[in-house]
Amino acid sequence: MKNNYEAEFKREALQLWRSSGRSAAKVAAELGFRAPLLYRWAPAERGSSKKGGSDPKGAGVVGLLEERITGNFFENFGAPGRFVV
Repeated sequence: MKNNYEAEFKREALQLWRSSGRSAAKVAAELGFRAPLLYRWAPAERGSSKKGGSDPKGAGVVGLLEERITGNFFENFGAPGRFVV
């Protein structure tokens, strides 16, 4: 029998997995399903957040890392155009 999980349940399961530091297998077992579902839901959730338009950089963590890397680069090497190869 195939279970259909609500979008909110999927988001909360992914949030728990990402924030807990535990393996997908442990989190999924606690929630009553197998780990491959978490792996399947993760890309789908990232895609839906991009389509929503609320986060222009896509998945929040990736966007934060991109901002941090870009900020550190310009902090260390100056504004764009000032970096000479």
